[in-house]
Amino acid sequence: MKDVAIFGQQPNTIGFVNVEEAARNACAGRLGEQLASMLGVTPERFYARHWCFNLNATPTQPFDKIEAARTALLIYGDHPDIRRVVCLGRDVGEVMGFGTHDPWLYSKQLRRRSYLLFPHPSGRNRWWNDDMNRCAAGEALRKFLK
Repeated sequence: MKDVAIFGQQPNTIGFVNVEEAARNACAGRLGEQLASMLGVTPERFYARHWCFNLNATPTQPFDKIEAARTALLIYGDHPDIRRVVCLGRDVGEVMGFGTHDPWLYSKQLRRRSYLLFPHPSGRNRWWNDDMNRCAAGEALRKFLK
């Protein structure tokens, strides 16, 4: 049973035929490979073990926190077994109840779910440039998902 969801902001269209295909493939491509590598598993095993969702369907719009909150509620309704949620990026974290000043890799319990605020590994976040941060991220992700 999958009890982990990874929430991203919006689909990356690189390598996809169209926006709809990209939206159906959350955490696809380089992002999924990076997360799988941090966990020490193949991308195929990563996808088999974890739900991956984008909270906004359209990559061309700015991130819409209201749409994201609605999408999260729909996901929870469709997948009531989700107990742990990895929030990729500050905006997703804020939608899930993290504060703007909560540190990366901070986890919390809210109702019956656990949440991890994880820096988005897209390459835009300079936090990833530090080797110690990358090690800490992998360790935090493995600990949260075990």
